[in-house]
Amino acid sequence: MKILIISDSHGKRDLIDRALMENPDCAVLIHAGDGYDDVGPADAPALIRVPGNCDRSVDAEDHIVFEAEGLRILVTHGNLQRVSYGYSKLTSMARDLGCDIAVFGHTHHAVCTVRHGVILINPGCSNRSRSMDHYISYAVLNIENGRIGDVSINYF
Repeated sequence: MKILIISDSHGKRDLIDRALMENPDCAVLIHAGDGYDDVGPADAPALIRVPGNCDRSVDAEDHIVFEAEGLRILVTHGNLQRVSYGYSKLTSMARDLGCDIAVFGHTHHAVCTVRHGVILINPGCSNRSRSMDHYISYAVLNIENGRIGDVSINYF
């Protein structure tokens, strides 16, 4: 199962379209906030999205837990877990919810790391990057037979 992960599009749909075009076989599209309305149900067979701190008019849960081939995945924007200051609150939340993976955004920096047995994935930003190199990015998570196949960060 291929999962396409984007975040922080802030109204810039053309880069989302490019990521979708590069990954036509994605089974799930995750948007980790700040651009909640930039994606819709027609974009992928399954859509998981949460609002970010800039999605003020959206009335939706600030996090979602779903299962993909037996793996539990937490999706949240990350601002409420203060990810700009570290990953301890996000990691604790994921562990408390029994999640194997935590997907987040907010920082505009792509990250793929493991903390206390939880895989943390931030796809970066599909609009304005805050990184020194100003890369625009998204992530792809592959799950094969209930196991994580690979995670890639892809740059525009």
